Amino acid sequence: SALGYDAQVPSLHEGMADNPEFFVDVVCMVFRPRDAESSSGSDDPSSEQHEGQARNGYRLLSSWNVIPGLVDGQVDGESLRIWLGLAMRLLDDRGRLEVGMLQIGHVLASAPPDPDGSWPPEVVRDILEELQSEKVEGGLSTAIINRRGVTWRGLEEGGTQETELAAKYKADADRWADEWPRLVALLRSIAKSYEGFARLNEDSAERFRRGLD
Repeated sequence: SALGYDAQVPSLHEGMADNPEFFVDVVCMVFRPRDAESSSGSDDPSSEQHEGQARNGYRLLSSWNVIPGLVDGQVDGESLRIWLGLAMRLLDDRGRLEVGMLQIGHVLASAPPDPDGSWPPEVVRDILEELQSEKVEGGLSTAIINRRGVTWRGLEEGGTQETELAAKYKADADRWADEWPRLVALLRSIAKSYEGFARLNEDSAERFRRGLD
């Protein structure tokens, strides 16, 4: 990090995916407990001696892209559920359940598609229905939008890219409307966000055409 680069740490990513205790330890390095007065010392990332660990832990969580339960390129539902059950219990015990669920939502975005190309895969769709967690859904939604990364466009292009993405997520929501209502609501929210981005880019392009920028 001193050179301005993020380290590639697949062994640590796999370690969190294999070991929920390690994942929870990293979360506790980075985030204060729900009741900050109830924890201090080694479990409190606000202590000066742990500032470096907290920064490294945050980078590790931000780059985590190995979903628990991944076997031969597909997510095994039973393994993922066992990992989730233990991770959630440990997070709750240490006062980090809410923020931990956000991180779990982030890594769910790394799930590979089903063999037929459907994404998110059925196991993730089912998990969302089982957990009924706004934190997980919020983390997943944020990760989906963020993974798009930097985009490029002509000055007069406007919001075409975002309009197409909004249409895609609406179509996916319609496709699964009868079976996975939590996912459907999430996808429609993402589509609405992209519609907002499209309007902003259309306004910017129109200002350029009129010579206002």
